[in-house]
Amino acid sequence: MRNVPTDAQLQVMCDKQEIHDVIMRYARAVDRFDAALLESCYHRDGVDHRGDVPKTGAEYTKFVLGPEMNGKYRLTRHQLSNILIDVQGDVARAETYFTAIHRYSKDGREVELTQYGRFLDLFTRRDSVWKISKRWRVRDFARLEPVLDDPQPPAGWYLGQKSTADHVYTVFERDGGAPR
Repeated sequence: MRNVPTDAQLQVMCDKQEIHDVIMRYARAVDRFDAALLESCYHRDGVDHRGDVPKTGAEYTKFVLGPEMNGKYRLTRHQLSNILIDVQGDVARAETYFTAIHRYSKDGREVELTQYGRFLDLFTRRDSVWKISKRWRVRDFARLEPVLDDPQPPAGWYLGQKSTADHVYTVFERDGGAPR
């Protein structure tokens, strides 16, 4: 006999996928400096706790994509893993491991700051949409290393851009989006 999921089980699976998508959109938004996408991850009154003064999603967006951070980091890259989501009705708790790489110049040398930590998120569903209501960052450890070599890719490779001019925003439309 085959186990057939109940409607409630299917709804939880769909909820988890929607929450997972928000978590992934966050990483793209930060790495591509996409303010509209980043703000869309938070409820209007959503709060981001970074260890300093808590900021609303809109305030956090202005901070992380603003001139101070944009001027400091030449590139950022967030990798997310070990995403565990617990859905209870219209409230969900998620723990997401992250590795955040930030490349910048320090004392005239190119360096990479790699941070390892977790996002602890409280999600709520409002008007059928899951978004972050509260986010806390837990920094487990970090390392700072000089960049010794940065070999260039072969000719013709697309190069990532710290903006919405990145190819992820254009390549599918330009090339028709369909596999050939």
